Amino acid sequence: MFRLSCCGTVGPEDYMKMPHSTGNYPWSCCDIKDNKEIKTCSAVEVYRRGCNDVLIHSLKSGGKLLGGIVLGIAGVELIGIIFALCLANSIKNDERRTMRV
Repeated sequence: MFRLSCCGTVGPEDYMKMPHSTGNYPWSCCDIKDNKEIKTCSAVEVYRRGCNDVLIHSLKSGGKLLGGIVLGIAGVELIGIIFALCLANSIKNDERRTMRV
């Protein structure tokens, strides 16, 4: 995957284990950013990290960020509920005080 800077599931060796391997790696594994017209690259230009590890790391860091945002929104909602209950209680008490018997 080009944006994750990785190659293969476990590593670039995964492409060499394929039955019809030509000895070259696909363009998505290349560490060359200037030439977008290349179709394959050699072992010197390939990313060394496997996409499985990179993807798991990305999901964990993204999950932490998303979890923090969700907890922040939940905190604001909880404060809003508390204020709404206080306001409702205040209105109810005010109605009882002004009620004539």
